[in-house]
Amino acid sequence: MNLINNKSLYSFIFPLLILLAYYFFHLLMLVPFWPFDPDTLSKIRFIENQSLINMNNHHLMRWGSYLPIKIISIIWGIDFISLTLTSFFFFVLSSTVFLYIAHRFFGLLYSLIFLTFWLTSKSLSLEIFSLSVVNQSLLPLATILLALIHLKNNQKSTFSIFLLSLAIFWAYGVKETNLFFFPLLFLLKIFKENPLIIFKILLFGLILYFLETIVLYFFSDQYFIFGRIIALITSETGHINEMLIGYGSEHFSSLSKFESYFLPSYRWYSARDWDTTIFYLSFIISIFYLFNSSIKNQIIHINSVLIISFFTFTTFFIVSFSPLVMGQPLATRFLTVLLPFSFIIIISFLQHIINSSSNKHITIILLCVVLITFFSRPMYSLVRLNENWGYLSLISHYGYSSWDRNQDYKKLAEKINSYDCMIINSSNPFVKNIAEVSDLFINKKLDISNWQFDNFIFKKNRDIKCINSITIKENGILF
Repeated sequence: MNLINNKSLYSFIFPLLILLAYYFFHLLMLVPFWPFDPDTLSKIRFIENQSLINMNNHHLMRWGSYLPIKIISIIWGIDFISLTLTSFFFFVLSSTVFLYIAHRFFGLLYSLIFLTFWLTSKSLSLEIFSLSVVNQSLLPLATILLALIHLKNNQKSTFSIFLLSLAIFWAYGVKETNLFFFPLLFLLKIFKENPLIIFKILLFGLILYFLETIVLYFFSDQYFIFGRIIALITSETGHINEMLIGYGSEHFSSLSKFESYFLPSYRWYSARDWDTTIFYLSFIISIFYLFNSSIKNQIIHINSVLIISFFTFTTFFIVSFSPLVMGQPLATRFLTVLLPFSFIIIISFLQHIINSSSNKHITIILLCVVLITFFSRPMYSLVRLNENWGYLSLISHYGYSSWDRNQDYKKLAEKINSYDCMIINSSNPFVKNIAEVSDLFINKKLDISNWQFDNFIFKKNRDIKCINSITIKENGILF
């Protein structure tokens, strides 16, 4: 049992090596052909063009999500390799921090269980090379968890409070809805006993918001003197209007007005089926832990509050009551940031079960049986099952590193004029934009500006027969 609960730095090396080996194998052999979503590509284009911030585009106000891209563009330059390596670095660093927290507060066995949850998550796997807001949110959220733990032990340290405020502001800079983790922080004992800490966090937050407002004012072509939040909630930005036209509820267009009022309850069923199970289970466990004075592990109370806060405020994130419209789409990726916290609260409950058992060995064996059966489906889906364009299997990417993908894009640009047609045969609808974004990957546009596009086929001229053609799929190029 000493090995199971071992929290030493030396025992942390074992799960850390597994994590690093797994993800470096991804980097060398499992890089997707098209890892970026349209929002990310638009921000990369924004950095490439060195444009002013358009306050009518809420994505461009999220400076935290594209600041790393800006830094890389200055140091290295933008191409497929630099983009995927930047994303990889942030994801692996975030993974390491969360794994360390699991190991430091629960021990070796539980960090290995946490690692199994993490590595088998297809939702998280999608973010390794994506540079999306989810990818960029994980590190500040992990930092916040560490900062809250540090603050609990240094309650009188103004510097610790400032670091926490800075980390929260960083998460907000990546995406505004990351703030949903924090409205219920006052439920933590540390804030109940020291309300001055909340005041200081709010004060530092207002100062940082004021500085952000000044920067956005001077680096945008719209002058919002009250900052980003006001810009988001005013109709002039078009953000709310975009939601009101049905963005996010298009799959529920047949609902009656009465039925539409139940739309918030569908939020968590929009996740992958096992993610939904994890979210609901973690929420219930968090409620159990929230006011349980017998629980002494500080990370459990902190994690419980973060989960309950995010779950509650995300569920009721509504921008219109008539008609009822959600504040963001009912899509899996908007919930992914809750997974690390859910994994931590689940392993804490498993530890609670084992520690309360009169026969720990049999309890561990039975839990292993449950976990093996639970992980069997996610593992199969991750490795073998091709779903929609965002959830391709690892097998579909096998054999490609970032450098290999970069070479394929270069080869396409060099040889495109030797073909009569370029056929888009992809489950990813955005691959058809390859001609528009290829210069972001290889600093060279595809020379097909005069080609005709019809029915997902680019032709040198409309009447030509596609005898000598090249095919672009969601997972690669068929020369």
